[in-house]
Amino acid sequence: MEFSNAPTLLQQAEKILLHPIHPHLIAYCPTMDLIAVVTTEENLEVYRINGQRAFGLKRKSEELVLDTIKWEFNGKSIAVSWSDGKTDLVSSETGKVGLKDLDLPKKVSRDGSNSRVKCIGWGLNFIDVESVKSRTKKAARGFDLSTEVWDEAKDGADVEDFLQRQPDIHAVDCAPDLPDQLAVMDVETLLPKLPAIPLPPALPFMRVSQADSGAFSSQAEVDAISFVPLTLNFVPSAGIYLHLIASKTSQLQNLLLYITQCLQCIRTFFKHATDLPSKFMMNISETLEEKGQGDLTTNLFHLACTSACPPLIREWLVDELAEQGHKRWDNTVTSSLTTLQALVHENLIPALDRTATVISRLRGLAMYHDTDWIFSSPTTEFTSLLETLKNMRLLAHTVLLYIADEKRQFAAFSRWLRFVIDFEATEPDSQSRAEMEGRDSGVDVSLVLEYVRYGLQQSSLQPYLMPEVMLEAEDKEKAKASYEDTKKAIEVFEEGQKWRPEALCLEHVLGHLAKGTTGLLRQVSKWQESGIQMDSGVVLETSPNGEEDSIVDMKMVYEQQPALSTTSSRTEISTYIALASPSSPATLHIHRLTHLSSITSLPRDLRSHSIASLSFPSGSSILDFKFAD
Repeated sequence: MEFSNAPTLLQQAEKILLHPIHPHLIAYCPTMDLIAVVTTEENLEVYRINGQRAFGLKRKSEELVLDTIKWEFNGKSIAVSWSDGKTDLVSSETGKVGLKDLDLPKKVSRDGSNSRVKCIGWGLNFIDVESVKSRTKKAARGFDLSTEVWDEAKDGADVEDFLQRQPDIHAVDCAPDLPDQLAVMDVETLLPKLPAIPLPPALPFMRVSQADSGAFSSQAEVDAISFVPLTLNFVPSAGIYLHLIASKTSQLQNLLLYITQCLQCIRTFFKHATDLPSKFMMNISETLEEKGQGDLTTNLFHLACTSACPPLIREWLVDELAEQGHKRWDNTVTSSLTTLQALVHENLIPALDRTATVISRLRGLAMYHDTDWIFSSPTTEFTSLLETLKNMRLLAHTVLLYIADEKRQFAAFSRWLRFVIDFEATEPDSQSRAEMEGRDSGVDVSLVLEYVRYGLQQSSLQPYLMPEVMLEAEDKEKAKASYEDTKKAIEVFEEGQKWRPEALCLEHVLGHLAKGTTGLLRQVSKWQESGIQMDSGVVLETSPNGEEDSIVDMKMVYEQQPALSTTSSRTEISTYIALASPSSPATLHIHRLTHLSSITSLPRDLRSHSIASLSFPSGSSILDFKFAD
């Protein structure tokens, strides 16, 4: 038996696929036993090493094909590029598309078609680069047994520690800085999640607005990924606060939408609680007015005080409302008020508190940095937003008190109304009426009179939950009410008078919050846009006859450049790009571009551009190549 000295590979697994695959589109996950392949039907399929299917991505349309795939260095995502120039990022943990349709700059090729992605490279951005460098250099010094450097040696870390799928926090942690640690400490992770907003009741002829599309009707966590193949100058500008600013502004935007939907749902349930009773009372009110026998409130108040039921009221109670109508009335109002109480107590007030926490953190960052850093407006705008939230919280607590009072009063009124219906349904001289006359109804009449007098025709919640369009034009144009003005408006309303009704309207106050929040978010967006640049490029090679099947690979590395003087050295980035085209299958072209880490103008920041060629024997053909780290 002859043994070959050639290296051999051990077979790890075997799998027979249902569809053929493209041999040039196979990628092995660098951290997990996952293999990504592309079938001839242009679908992405990811298998475990044992052959079990993990997840996949279907073809978008019949006109598209997959151009390239690339795993992230830590295996958390895989990038998938299509022939229309767009790229999707698929999470390996959930199997879902995290970022969809990432597009190239709007640039058209010579033949009129869109640009296509033929090579993908993943990178890792360190915000505090110098700390990472000093930390990794300690691990690279080698072994030193002298006692003077024992403490330093234990504090070292390797670059691989930063590239792990789940990095060891203790291994990669740099020297702690108390103010920075306090700034990035996220106490909101310890708070309970905001509950899902219940779906509003289906009302006849009601159109559900666009904001009620159910964005918060299920409990879900959405994780976002920051992948932008551009020069991001705001990364060094924000430093360690970049993630904090991005996450908190995004959270602020979601909280504003959550509060808006919550208030819309509250108003819908309030309308549901008042519409049905209004329909029941409309006919009898018109009849009483036609007969000149007063209004419904006066008649019910008289009935509760004297137990003497007018004929028209008796006819309405026994013949029109009856037991079935009363049951609908009771169930509708009781369930709606209970849901209103839960929405205000469990959804609206916690969301307002969470929003105040986020704005306070952003205000702290704005106070201790230059005015032209991110937020160009003065910190008084943050204070104004916090006062608006304080007003909304006061109004929400007042609404909660009114709901509790109205719920208790309606429960007494409903029991009394049912007793009156049953009593008036009996014959005047019957034994049933005699028994009911001698039996206590068990109802607190004072609560019944309170509800008949104040809550029956006009709910005390109306000024707080009415639509903003019901306000007078001059009230809408008034300056934003302060906290003291809001307190005074509540006190005046409790006394039965009217003063600054716009200060009580929750929807109107929410408009002030939305306007101020949108201004802050616009400042962050403007700051990010000013730090994004992709306005220049370098032509490496031109493909003859429009060839598009070139093999490409690239790496970006930090390298020590020759010193400009005898006392200093420069650290710049070298980008290595290797190209092999079908027209020269035996030649590999390697480009080396040296440039600054932050590119503002490529002609100015590009230090050098050199090219080397690696030629193989005639007749050979390059199938694939990769840079080694």
